[in-house]
Amino acid sequence: MHRQVYRVGLDGGDLRRVTDDDLEHDLAASPSGRYAVDVASDLATPSVSVLRGLDTGEVLPLERADPTALLATGWTPPERFRALAADGTTPVYGVLHRSASGRRPPLVAG
Repeated sequence: MHRQVYRVGLDGGDLRRVTDDDLEHDLAASPSGRYAVDVASDLATPSVSVLRGLDTGEVLPLERADPTALLATGWTPPERFRALAADGTTPVYGVLHRSASGRRPPLVAG
């Protein structure tokens, strides 16, 4: 499940996908509606920001997050998982965050 960007005419026709990958997109359109800043990422992919022409595609790369220092600490990206609920039928989806050492953090009562 990823947020993608589509464009459609006000008459309901001409549905067109603007983004072309499997990342999660967050778009901020210009007042004219011709351009947008698109920030894309997912659990394992650092954010990439681009200026996008909504009719023409990517116009200009703006910024790319560099995870090098974070990865050097031993951090690993979160992992998606699927499990079954107690009824044995209902799927439950989640995200697992591990500590940098890979050990389970202590439980804190509170």
